[in-house]
Formats: sequence, C-alpha cells, structure tokens
Amino acid sequence: RQQQQRLEVAAAAVLVHAASCSDAACPVPHCNKMKKIHAHFLECTTSDCAICKKLRPLTYIHAKHCHTAPGEQCVISYCARAKRELQALLNRNQHAQRPVPIMAQGVSSGSDARLAAAPNG
Repeated sequence: RQQQQRLEVAAAAVLVHAASCSDAACPVPHCNKMKKIHAHFLECTTSDCAICKKLRPLTYIHAKHCHTAPGEQCVISYCARAKRELQALLNRNQHAQRPVPIMAQGVSSGSDARLAAAPNG
C-alpha cells in the first residue's frame, strides 16, 4: 500500500511539473506524456472518457497535498475544483459511515407512536 501511495504522489508531482513545463525536450521522466494527458483533460468534453478517469484520481491526490494559499492560482488550473470535489466526496463518505442515532430514527407508524407516548403503569 505504501508503494502504491508513493507512486501516486510521484505521478501527481509529474502532473504539477508538466502543467507548467514548456520544454519540448524536457528530461523529466514522463513529462511529455503527462503534458499530452493534461492538455487532453483541459479540453475534453466527453463525460465518460477513459483518459480523464485515469487522471482524475491524480488531481485529487494533488489537491490533497497542494499548499497553494486560498485566493492564489495553483499551476493546476482545476486544483480548486478538485479540492471542492474531494471535500464533497469525503463528506459523503463520512456521512454514509455514521450510524443513525436511535432518537433520530423516529417512530414509524401511528400505533407505535401511541405506544411510545403512553405512560408506563
């Protein structure tokens, strides 16, 4: 699992480099390939694109580790959007994992409500 995380963070670092690199003969490994993927991602309008589906997790990894101050423009132009999407995903996952408190479950039918309201005695 740690090896996978290292590879993901390294790939996200290449994405950051490629987003601002203008050297056509850049010696950074995978830079030129990532430039093409990044350019595609910026222009793609296909909703179910396989290339974009592969890049999206990298954008979330970048967003998770990005230190760009609020209001400043990150080199990844869609970083702010990725941060919002990531936060929404985290919120949804946290909400789905929370158990429903017994009091919040309520009483389901009228006869149950009468039983719950009846005094003990």
